[in-house]
Amino acid sequence: MPDPSEISQITTTDGVTHDIKDATARTTKVNKSGDTMTGQLVAQNNVAYSTAQVRNIILSTSEPTSAEGANGDIWIVYKE
Repeated sequence: MPDPSEISQITTTDGVTHDIKDATARTTKVNKSGDTMTGQLVAQNNVAYSTAQVRNIILSTSEPTSAEGANGDIWIVYKE
């Protein structure tokens, strides 16, 4: 396995090559005892509603359409 600091490009399964500015940050895992994430965390969709897990939380001024939201998402509607 190459040293992550030496990686400058990746090729995805669809054959597209992408430049990587900071490969080390992309391969470093978040420490369970505390850390700061620098990107978005998107949870998987599932119907294990009684299982403690990360959930996607969406704040919106309108209710979700049938194309928005997914099983397990928490959708909060607020008034401006």
